[in-house]
Amino acid sequence: MGKKWMTAVIAAALSVVMASSAFAGTWENQEGRWKYHNDDGSYAAAQWVEDQGTWYYVEQDGFMKTGWFQDGAGVWYYFDENTGAMVSGTTRNIGGTDYTFDGSGAWVQPQVRLNDGWNGTTYVNRLVGYQITLPDSYQAVSGNTVSLPEEAQYDMVASAPDGNSIIVTAIINMSELDGENWSDEELAYYFKYIYRSESDVIGASFNDLGFAKITLIQSEEGIADVYFKRCGSYVLMIETVFIPSRWQEIDDILHTMKIPN
Repeated sequence: MGKKWMTAVIAAALSVVMASSAFAGTWENQEGRWKYHNDDGSYAAAQWVEDQGTWYYVEQDGFMKTGWFQDGAGVWYYFDENTGAMVSGTTRNIGGTDYTFDGSGAWVQPQVRLNDGWNGTTYVNRLVGYQITLPDSYQAVSGNTVSLPEEAQYDMVASAPDGNSIIVTAIINMSELDGENWSDEELAYYFKYIYRSESDVIGASFNDLGFAKITLIQSEEGIADVYFKRCGSYVLMIETVFIPSRWQEIDDILHTMKIPN
């Protein structure tokens, strides 16, 4: 009863605050979700909104953002799930993990190293915003078992017990390549050049994550594929190496990829 009462109080307080006029507009409740109505009659969309000293973010569909948000520069922010207010200047426990946010609201990211981010068999990285779940039998292994571009930093490397399938995730900071403004075509050319590949670049999608894919090897002895996806100022790269009979297993693993909650 106490929790339900507290939730009702929060909702009532939020309704009073949001219904009041702000400096440049008014919050409007539409079936339990909030939109920001500008004083010129338009609705805010895909933009930050400051209201009485508190920052909010309005998504492309016009509704207030809650939970995690990554801006175009790859910086992560968190918006309170009840009020939508940006969390800043504090440490908050989210989903059982403590996250620290600086005065601007940016998540202060820990050093990313191999095996950081494991939660059971799921690997989570909020720097570029992905998680992937591996079979119980897979084990984290040394990064020197595979070959990556010099600019890439290993994030997660795991292998089946018999070594006949390996999956690697790596991160490339595009600013180190002066590649922040590269087009998708230029990025694809970079990977084809690095891997000396003549393969066509095709699209691949796993849940809510879309990648480009290059096949490096496809033979009766083995298959090697590279997937890559732009994430703000970074590129998330996945390399898979496996024997043909492991194709379905690798595909199932890739389809566990999603943006963390």
